[in-house]
Amino acid sequence: MAGKIVYNKEEQTFLDSLSVGECGAVNVKRIKDNTETNEKWFSIELAERIAGGSSSFNALAFMNPRDGRFSQSGGPRRQWLNGSADMIIQVLPNISQAELDSLQLGVGRVNALVKHPKAGSENRRFQLQIVGMLESNMDSTSWELKPENYDRAKKTAGSGPNARDIKGVNTETGAIEQIFERMVVRTAVKDAEGNWTNEGGWEHEPIAEYVAVEEMSTPPAVEQVFNAVPTLD
Repeated sequence: MAGKIVYNKEEQTFLDSLSVGECGAVNVKRIKDNTETNEKWFSIELAERIAGGSSSFNALAFMNPRDGRFSQSGGPRRQWLNGSADMIIQVLPNISQAELDSLQLGVGRVNALVKHPKAGSENRRFQLQIVGMLESNMDSTSWELKPENYDRAKKTAGSGPNARDIKGVNTETGAIEQIFERMVVRTAVKDAEGNWTNEGGWEHEPIAEYVAVEEMSTPPAVEQVFNAVPTLD
């Protein structure tokens, strides 16, 4: 998983233009060669803006709209799709072979800036899917569970010192566990009426946040001192 990415003006404008549920190809970079085929390999950065940062209803965020601890970022989520030059050009015909040839490993990138990139046909487009996972669902060797990655991989609300861990219930054990979310590249298929269907299996699979009873109850009242109501002489 990448660290903080610094975007150029065109990329940032493109990201800002993405509507909720709209997947876009941001750029293409050269990565390590495919060891199986010995072909040059490239990576497309895909971004999608998810409503409220999650597809599940956040009760605490709804009840506390001005408290950053309970909010989740609505910024675009990202995942990367790797492939050979000919497949990159098939998905992004606005990028030329010459542009890809100009890229060096780990140096530079080519702007893509394409919304709803095609996945083989006009009616099939790439889409990102959120897959929620609990710690017990993950292998001990998972990237997210490594000590150096844990804090930035776990699902939180808010940011900085006020960030709040988001946890869910393991329905098999009843245990309350930390939630993680992975982004997976899927496809959406358009039907005859022009609606995007789940034929490609892109619909999100979130884990609902566990909210303790005391968190949903009325918070302690702030002590107030009232003067007696004055009387008119």
